[in-house]
Amino acid sequence: MCCVVSVCVTCSTEKYQETQQTMSDVISCFLLHRKPLGFQDLKLHQLLVVELFSDQPVEGRLGPQPVVLDHTSGFEGLLFVDDDLLGVIGHSNFSSIRATTCVYKGKWAYEVLISSQGLMQIGWCTLNCRFNQEEGVGDTPDSYAYDGNRVRKWNVTTTNYGKSWAAGDIVSCLIDLDEGTITFCLNGQSLGTAFTNIKMGPGVAYFPAISLSFKESVAFNFGSRPLRYPSCLTYPVDGYLPLQNPPTADLIKAHKLLGYMKNVLGTSIDTQEEKLVDRDVAVWRLHGDATVLITLAHIFNHFAPLMCKVYLVEDVLMNFLLGILEGGGSVDEHPLIQQLLDLFWLLMEDYEVNECLKQLMMSLLRAYRFSPIIPDLGFQIHYLRLTTAILHHEKSRKYLFTFDVLRSVVFFYIKTPLRVKEAGLEELILTTWWPTHFDKEGKDEREPADESADERLRRRAYERGCQRLKKRIEVVEELQVQILKLLLNNKDKSTGEASRYIFLNKFRKFLQENASNRGQHPTALCPPEYMVCFLHRLITAVRASWDDSNRKSPGSVSSEEAYVPPQLFYNGKVDYFDLQRLGGLLSHLKKTLKDDLASKANIIIDPAEIQPCPSLLLQRHMAELLSLDKDMAASFLNSVLNQLNWAFSEFIGMIQEVSGRQVCATCFDLSVSLLRVLEMTVTLVPEIFLDWSRPSAELLLRRLAQLLNQVLNRVTAEKNLFDRVVNLRLPGLESVDHYPILVAVTGILVRILVDGDRQGVSRAASVLLSDPCFQLHSIQHLLGEGGDSSSTAAAVASSIRPVVGSLGSTVAPPIPSAAGNTASSERKHFSLHPTSEEDLCPICYAHSISAVFKPCSHKSCKACINQHLMNNKDCFFCKATITGVEDYSKPASS
Repeated sequence: MCCVVSVCVTCSTEKYQETQQTMSDVISCFLLHRKPLGFQDLKLHQLLVVELFSDQPVEGRLGPQPVVLDHTSGFEGLLFVDDDLLGVIGHSNFSSIRATTCVYKGKWAYEVLISSQGLMQIGWCTLNCRFNQEEGVGDTPDSYAYDGNRVRKWNVTTTNYGKSWAAGDIVSCLIDLDEGTITFCLNGQSLGTAFTNIKMGPGVAYFPAISLSFKESVAFNFGSRPLRYPSCLTYPVDGYLPLQNPPTADLIKAHKLLGYMKNVLGTSIDTQEEKLVDRDVAVWRLHGDATVLITLAHIFNHFAPLMCKVYLVEDVLMNFLLGILEGGGSVDEHPLIQQLLDLFWLLMEDYEVNECLKQLMMSLLRAYRFSPIIPDLGFQIHYLRLTTAILHHEKSRKYLFTFDVLRSVVFFYIKTPLRVKEAGLEELILTTWWPTHFDKEGKDEREPADESADERLRRRAYERGCQRLKKRIEVVEELQVQILKLLLNNKDKSTGEASRYIFLNKFRKFLQENASNRGQHPTALCPPEYMVCFLHRLITAVRASWDDSNRKSPGSVSSEEAYVPPQLFYNGKVDYFDLQRLGGLLSHLKKTLKDDLASKANIIIDPAEIQPCPSLLLQRHMAELLSLDKDMAASFLNSVLNQLNWAFSEFIGMIQEVSGRQVCATCFDLSVSLLRVLEMTVTLVPEIFLDWSRPSAELLLRRLAQLLNQVLNRVTAEKNLFDRVVNLRLPGLESVDHYPILVAVTGILVRILVDGDRQGVSRAASVLLSDPCFQLHSIQHLLGEGGDSSSTAAAVASSIRPVVGSLGSTVAPPIPSAAGNTASSERKHFSLHPTSEEDLCPICYAHSISAVFKPCSHKSCKACINQHLMNNKDCFFCKATITGVEDYSKPASS
């Protein structure tokens, strides 16, 4: 049912724009024509500011204010919603949620801060849209979405649109219900009109909405904070409004009061001449004129309650503080920030200053995290300098320690740019170069004299570009280290516990939660890339403190020589929050520092403990086990083949209706994984299939050939269902592709048809060709020799092409094997032309009858009965228990 709306028109969009313009004019007038503040008219000025404007509703919108995500209804799947009801994390296949407010007339906009760059569809939907865990925003009528992961737009059907997004980008979603259009912007740049002629009219209203996959996360801004990119709206010229009313009256009050405050700080009283005189704000001190402090107290009486609102903190206070630092120079050259913080703690209630600092720090974190990457990293430096200035204030710093360390770790990460051109990397690094010969440690082992002139020029140009980039990053890293040095301050004990003591307690808890991962949801943990940067900056700060202490004690060890005894981690005697799990420290020590462990720590290391790569070790053990235990090997391979047959059959059945996409994709992934297991087994222990003296080897090879042929036929057939699913790129089926499954099949074929000995290759080729499902065009498609060769065929052709030679040589009658009885059995079991249809096996209808069951005397071919007996001892037909199988030969009389 559509959302039916009827509202009383109280204020037009044009009136709202006039109010916005008036607000801008008043602020400009106050700032440009401010006069020295007099005490007699202070009360009048404050009343004028306080009563200047009042917020009014706007036509075209229906719903509560403030606008948040509707976590009680209008969602599908499992979602984690933040406490502020603006951030959301997907926790199921494809979850959807919409906002609490809809629009039916006018021009509206909201922003989405992309926290992860995975599969998401962001846009608008109506109340009658019904989503599920397969279909989300944009997959149903009357819903429209932009997907920057696949770079497409969605409205039942999908087409290419926009640019790819990255974590840290901001998507602006614009809807014009006067013209019937929807547009999206990425980091302030319009991507063009995405949809036209959208459904409008009575009873139709659109909600902001999103669908996102497992572990993907975003944060919405409907207007509770200033929009980061109002310029993409050419606001307010085009008339686009945020869904949530900005606090117009409070904005004017805050700007005016802040101007008063700055004037008072820049004013002193000449008691001899009894007049006000200007002074440098930088020289003002808290312990000054009583009259000035009383005046400031009057101002803070109105200013303090405003600073508890996130919009005003971000738009007024943070921008004001950033403006103080705009001139450059060190943070210590701008004492005004310290003086303002002193005033906050003196003239505001504790709960007010606590809320103000909390919102200020969260705004800085948000601004830093979602800043675009530009060549000089100017945005990141700007926000880090203000953070450093705030943390210089001791009382503010100690309060901010109450924040979870997990959040502040964002300050120590530098976002990797996804779009090289926009980040300016092409100007910094003009050419690329990399060494072609590496030693054991991954370094270039060639001497510079061995390089050609062209290689030398490219290497030097590349190194110069890297140095330029390094210098710019070092500026950011230095500020990050400076923040950590402030947190590790051990000399501020006059107001309670030292900062270092508080920080270390928080840090231990942070490590314990992120190292053990016990009882924690993965989405609540610090991302690994953040952790690496944080630990790197922390080590740098600790080394700096170590060296400072070393200069005062000349006899102490320098940071270059200092180390933590590795036996603390190696021998397991100290389990300090299970720290070896942070980056695999234990395995790193064993593999790369074994010489240092033996020499410096006096540890006798058993050579058996120094193991190779765990994957190689596992493969070696697996090969030994399968080679020695023949019965277990046959049972294991039979189980793998059964599971593969089931998984691939289920996958093929599901894509016929494209239903249950998540289960369908899971079956495909399982099929690829099982094929990889078979590929590894064939590579490690080919004799399981090719040595027919082993039990069930011949049967296993035939089953393997049967499955490979079935997979190839399904995947390589021209214009088949598999191709259609791959080309549609449906949500939830992105992993379904030719490449992974054909590569696994190719690996198996190469091992048994190319890399084996002559007898093994002959047996494998003979079995592959004698299988009824074998189709030569599948091999040709795999080689890219068909008329419609795919990119996958081109990718694997170089590996599989020698197979053609093997197949070509075996199209003739099968090569007899060394054992005469085996060859005889082969001819008997797999005669390609039975004398009549009655001689065909009643199970597979492909091979001649060659076995009779005891005691029930039912008949089949040996291939079918042997395969059946590996899993079940009952007869196919009568379910009697089979006690034996005998060879069967058709009587000559018949």
